[in-house]
Amino acid sequence: MSRHSITSDSRQFSYGFDRPLSTYFFQVSDSTLDEEEIQEGECTGAELLETASHWGVQLPEVHAERAAFDLPIPDEPAEGGSIHAAVFDRAAKKAMDDREDEADEVGFDDGNSDDNWACGTLDPET
Repeated sequence: MSRHSITSDSRQFSYGFDRPLSTYFFQVSDSTLDEEEIQEGECTGAELLETASHWGVQLPEVHAERAAFDLPIPDEPAEGGSIHAAVFDRAAKKAMDDREDEADEVGFDDGNSDDNWACGTLDPET
């Protein structure tokens, strides 16, 4: 399995290729957020490139080329790669907001809402 990381301050985009499963993977994290891990997943090479772009990450050219052709990313480190901080931070905020919205939809009580009765634990009349 190859695993590489691109970091900028507290931001990190990890990615690689799992040879036994023949799949790419990624993990997005930011150590300044409450939930350090923001997003992770398995994907195709094209999806890895799309995800990196969404997060403002530019993969090293040799890794991007391998992913574009669905070839394994080598274990050896490569020069290059960067994170556009403003794009990353905007995507992180949206991901965290979406996560909160999903929690609200299923009635998760984060302690900050008046609709705690939605999960069936409190009577709405009280």
